[in-house]
Amino acid sequence: MDHIVPGDDHREANLRSLCGWHHRAKSSREGALALAAQRRRIDNPFRRTDAHPGLMQEVAMFTAAWAGWTAAFCVIEGVALYQQQPGDSLSENVWKWFHTSKDTVPDRTTRLRRLALVAFLAWLSAHFLTGGTF
Repeated sequence: MDHIVPGDDHREANLRSLCGWHHRAKSSREGALALAAQRRRIDNPFRRTDAHPGLMQEVAMFTAAWAGWTAAFCVIEGVALYQQQPGDSLSENVWKWFHTSKDTVPDRTTRLRRLALVAFLAWLSAHFLTGGTF
């Protein structure tokens, strides 16, 4: 006797007769599938096959935050460039912070500020070029 649908359903509707050769072949195939499924569960007991909904929401939150920051930057910088007031644009402030504009005098923190800027830009470049592995 062979179970049409594998498992413990022993009702007459789920049973049929097969010759010995076909029964062994079918049972062997079903056993191999069950063993493979069991090994997958044992090898990856904590691996989820579906995407974690919390992670998907966090990615969406970070994407929205970056989009909001970019939009705000474009508006603020656009207004500053349009009005052309001294010291309004980001570039002018960066020049002032790192003492690269003509009207600023370097002080004892200038080298440290410039080193921090160069180190950050080097890290950011490596981060982008390596796909976030660095």
